[in-house]
Amino acid sequence: MVKRQNLNWLCRLGLHKWRDFGESVVITWKEPAVIKTPYEKFTQKSRKVFTKKKCLRCGIKMKRRFVGNPNGTSSCIGWEPLLDSEYEKDKFEDP
Repeated sequence: MVKRQNLNWLCRLGLHKWRDFGESVVITWKEPAVIKTPYEKFTQKSRKVFTKKKCLRCGIKMKRRFVGNPNGTSSCIGWEPLLDSEYEKDKFEDP
């Protein structure tokens, strides 16, 4: 079987098909409040997310960048490429 030389055209457009894996982490962020009171202008939300992802079409791997908040929670500030050596350490398993 010959490996494809060209990337999938959907991936070139930025429409990757992601599969999440890695550790499960709770992140928090603030959004403007829908119902504004004089004392509360933002609402704090949180969600459980995975730390890494891989595109099933083109194979690129990314990991989340985290920053600690003053109240002890963590927030995601973006994505960075995942090295192959890090990926091999903790390959995800199919459920």
